[in-house]
Amino acid sequence: MKKAEYFILEHYSNGKSNTVRISRAEAERAIYAQVTGRVFLGKDGSIAGNNISSVKADLHRAMGFNADYRMNNEDYAFVKRDAPEYLGAMEYVNEKVKYLIEHKQENLIGTDFVIPELEKPKELSKLSEGIAKKFQIDERK
Repeated sequence: MKKAEYFILEHYSNGKSNTVRISRAEAERAIYAQVTGRVFLGKDGSIAGNNISSVKADLHRAMGFNADYRMNNEDYAFVKRDAPEYLGAMEYVNEKVKYLIEHKQENLIGTDFVIPELEKPKELSKLSEGIAKKFQIDERK
């Protein structure tokens, strides 16, 4: 599965909102810093975790749009078609960080470590539910 590579970190300093473009590994570390309140150390400097307001997938960069461009519904349709890995990117990053924290493996945050439990397609469980319902035995007969 192709993974999203471009992310945005928004933070506050000196009463101003600032945006920094970060990598996938940095996105994981930024989420960890935001959740724990620790300092985020990125390639462009450090940011207090308490000052991080959001971390999200950079749809503009993925699609080649100017950062100030306001995306519309048609643009999101292009994202769905051309870069679908960006639509669930933050869900995966959040789940990975949460999993690693719960299993006391914080040292793996920001690495290419693959968690098999998170790699399973969610559609498969829906498919198996449908099959189970189809073959369910009705005991009322």
